[in-house]
Amino acid sequence: MLSYGVYVAILFSSVFIIVLVAFVILFKLSLQRLVILLESVFRFKQVRNIGNDYIVIDVCGDQFEISKTISTRLPFVFALGTCLLVTILVFMEGCIFSTRHVYSTKACSDRIPNCYLFKSHFTSFRPLYEFICEPNKPVIPSNMSASYAVCYGFVLPDQSTIDILNQLGVCTGILSLVEYLYPLAYKFGRQKKEKSQNIKQHLTNQTSRLQ
Repeated sequence: MLSYGVYVAILFSSVFIIVLVAFVILFKLSLQRLVILLESVFRFKQVRNIGNDYIVIDVCGDQFEISKTISTRLPFVFALGTCLLVTILVFMEGCIFSTRHVYSTKACSDRIPNCYLFKSHFTSFRPLYEFICEPNKPVIPSNMSASYAVCYGFVLPDQSTIDILNQLGVCTGILSLVEYLYPLAYKFGRQKKEKSQNIKQHLTNQTSRLQ
């Protein structure tokens, strides 16, 4: 069983490496491939090319230019990177390295038997006890003054083809949800911004009249 420090190091270093690699790849993509990826995930439409250095895309009715500069790419790369990061982490959680947070007397799982016991969620930086949980026994024993546990397990050897396909289905569902919710969130944010600008303009006009 890994010590808690090694477990935390693996967890955070994995996320850091995934983020770093994903952002490097996205920034290195050609403009055309980046636009194709944006269209496949968010359904942004390519409107026209301006030479070889600019592409205009339609984002929920608004047009934006993407060029080879970092400043124009950054918002789109950030959106893509965040979406892909969540998808990759969900896949890893289900097929490679599974983690479970326990707050009650739930039974141990033979898939994720390695556990760290904490006094509470707020003291999760220092485990009271590290142990290998026995299947079908409570993760948090009733005779211990603890209310929170984190258990992990390397589940890749136990995965079947069906398990992997099911997890890929979950990841596809996440991407579909993003595709559906992003336009709604964007339009809501745009309406809120326009409303705020209208209020500011109205106040400015009122101030000008008073002067």
